[in-house]
Amino acid sequence: MHCKGEYDYTTNTEARVRVVVSEANGLTSPLNISTKIRFLDVILPAHSSFEHEVTADESVFILAVKGSGFIGDRQDAIEANRAALFTPEGNNIYAKAGSEGLQYVLCISQ
Repeated sequence: MHCKGEYDYTTNTEARVRVVVSEANGLTSPLNISTKIRFLDVILPAHSSFEHEVTADESVFILAVKGSGFIGDRQDAIEANRAALFTPEGNNIYAKAGSEGLQYVLCISQ
């Protein structure tokens, strides 16, 4: 699912993030649609983490693709082929990979 491109960025952690739809971190994907939705492909090596800012009017859906880890403020467990839905109150969405790493798709909409 992950391929290197101009819309690929590395965070201050070991996370690798690809902007699949819309814009994030100052980068715009080639697939930009008119609805207010963002898709990020996030790859976390073992025990690394990633945090993405969301606003109070956005909903967040996470689909784990590979590996396992922990998501959200409560550090709920997630593994491949599982999903989670968040309705944040202006908080950041946090994820941490387990011992085998974690790849997930982060979907954010208003």
